[in-house]
Amino acid sequence: MALLIDNPIIIKHIRARLRPAQVMPGAVALFCLAATLTWLAFASQRADGQGGGFVFGLLWCLLALVLVVLGSEQVATAVSVARETGILDFHRISPLPPAEVALGFFLGAPIREACYAALLVPFLAATAILAGIPWTSLFDLVATVVFVALLVHAWQLLAALVSRRPRASTRGILLLVFLALGFGASAMRDGSVASISAPTYFGLPLPRALFVGLHTVAATIFLLVAATRQMRDQRAALLSKWQALACLTTVATLAVGSLWTAEPTIALVALLTVVVATGVFCGMPVAVTTGEYLKGVRRARRLGRSAAPPLDDAAASGVAVAGLCLVAVAAAAILGLRLAADWQAWAWPFSIGLLVIATHGFARQYYRLRDGSQGDLLCNLTLFLIWVLPLPLAAAWSASGLDGWTGNLLWEVTPWAGMTQAVIAKAGGAVGGPWPSLFVTGLTTLVFGVLQVRQAAIARREAGAPGPV
Repeated sequence: MALLIDNPIIIKHIRARLRPAQVMPGAVALFCLAATLTWLAFASQRADGQGGGFVFGLLWCLLALVLVVLGSEQVATAVSVARETGILDFHRISPLPPAEVALGFFLGAPIREACYAALLVPFLAATAILAGIPWTSLFDLVATVVFVALLVHAWQLLAALVSRRPRASTRGILLLVFLALGFGASAMRDGSVASISAPTYFGLPLPRALFVGLHTVAATIFLLVAATRQMRDQRAALLSKWQALACLTTVATLAVGSLWTAEPTIALVALLTVVVATGVFCGMPVAVTTGEYLKGVRRARRLGRSAAPPLDDAAASGVAVAGLCLVAVAAAAILGLRLAADWQAWAWPFSIGLLVIATHGFARQYYRLRDGSQGDLLCNLTLFLIWVLPLPLAAAWSASGLDGWTGNLLWEVTPWAGMTQAVIAKAGGAVGGPWPSLFVTGLTTLVFGVLQVRQAAIARREAGAPGPV
């Protein structure tokens, strides 16, 4: 609580951004616009009492625009200015804790937009009465905007900290404007949002606001953890190995709970996509460069060890990648035993998905140990040649009317084809098994695993510390 009450960064933003000369023009303009729309809803009310539905949707979009879009832009701008002027480097050497600095920018920069959003809530309530929208649905909608805003603010905070061009980190935010306007103009019209069925978590019905908050708050926390690590040291990884394992465990738990009562095929595709994508993402920060690994080896030598502990920040990522795979296996087993009548239908696609996580983790660690910070480019190129390039080659080969067997083989060796085939087979389609994809993906996993161990041994010999990883 002290991080919020006595936070000098938040106090600085409040004093700078809530001055009457800066707040009043926007507040008056927003008040007049919201009042005009509300008066329009009252004036054009239909006989059935649902005349405020469209205006409610417009006000809801305006709330999302102010809180999500403009607020996140202020977060990114504040961090960008602090980086360019050197204030951020001063905060890194000051006694102020990194978490306090991160929370200061996260909560303080959009403080004016939060006040503007609070100004719109009474008008939303008035038009909700006209539209016949229940108070529970109104609370769910407003809470959803708040939760999404916190998530986007945390994302923009992290993007501004790690981006080489921090002022360009807000360019993609315009997509949120169109999403908000499109969703608000369709789903909010005439209070149709009330007809959406309530979500469930492990079979228990939850209010929409709690369901959305459960997912967005978890993502926001890990984004803030990554931002705090960047506040402490710009060269630090976004997540430690323990934090990466916790991140995938949290995401897998949320996915399993949300898909607990879903249709089996939909649950298979959704869980496979979420777990594999998150596992690949978590495999990025756990890989260390040669310099970091050698520092860990030398530090371990002073303690009488040959290398750093397996889950230390300076250790190779082999054990951490294996832990990520175990978390994915546990998620697939729990939900598969719950929904799948045939366990083999879930085993095939998830086997390939696990190999994708392992291949990416081992390959990234190998290239970082071999080439340092430049290894990411070579890793991305290698995975592109193995996983992506065969897809357009197969399409071009088939379109040219050449040997169909070769085109099919180029398609089937990619992990995406193997997972797709397994999912279609689960749905009852007449396709072959994913053996080519499983063999090629397993072979690349084995190759990069051996190369990683060999490169780690070479690095230890250079540091004069032979022994196992």
